[in-house]
Amino acid sequence: MILASTLAFAAVAEAKLAPPKLEDYTHVCKKCGGATHYPKSYTEPRSTVEGLRDGCAKLRSLGLDIALDESVLCRHCVSS
Repeated sequence: MILASTLAFAAVAEAKLAPPKLEDYTHVCKKCGGATHYPKSYTEPRSTVEGLRDGCAKLRSLGLDIALDESVLCRHCVSS
């Protein structure tokens, strides 16, 4: 009985301590059309950008005049 509960606790602890998913992402700028490659990282850029896009769409549906400036993710736009 003690062994089973110890193993169950270890499985739960391992699941909670799992590292974030590595993600490889290439962002295509809507302003200039340039591509910026983000190598595998823990920041999950694809999920972050998609979340921001969804958030802006929800705010627009509420009647707010809002736009997401994705040019800050573009190395071509930022460097010029």
